[in-house]
Amino acid sequence: MIVEITRKAPFVAVSLCVLFLCAWIIFIGLSNPATDRRIANVALSSSDRWLAGGTVPGRITLLDQTLRDAPKQIAFPHGVLNDLQFSPDEHVLAIASEDLGMSTPTESAAPRLLRSDHENYGSARFRRDGESLLVITGASRIETTDVNTEGLRIGTTSMRLISSVGSAECSSCRARQGTTQT
Repeated sequence: MIVEITRKAPFVAVSLCVLFLCAWIIFIGLSNPATDRRIANVALSSSDRWLAGGTVPGRITLLDQTLRDAPKQIAFPHGVLNDLQFSPDEHVLAIASEDLGMSTPTESAAPRLLRSDHENYGSARFRRDGESLLVITGASRIETTDVNTEGLRIGTTSMRLISSVGSAECSSCRARQGTTQT
């Protein structure tokens, strides 16, 4: 009877080690997901000087096509990258993702957050003056933001699209209509 117990102990120990090793390999494989390096968005400045490309996780590469310098790398880890857009004067790159940010191509500073409200900005476009940014949120709102307000919602106009009816409601329009009606 003692002989049977001693034969089972090494077998159980080896089985447990193999089981632990398999679980560890599975755990390690699941904890390190593959990095998505595919380019999801591209922006070209109006003079073709600047080229920006970004991956889904928010790795953005800026290339000054007039110089032979290495491209500038920007990390914008604020959700899935949805859009990139250069300002008309090419001094600012708008970055639309879960949050809204901007970067200055000529500076090496990290991108500045205009909004950190997790609204999932799908699109960003500059107005002709380059001072206002038109964005569409994940909640189907069209908003304008002054890029110099450091992320404050001062002067923001919001419009919610109602696609089933084919109309839109505008928060600043309602306010104006309320003041003109007596």
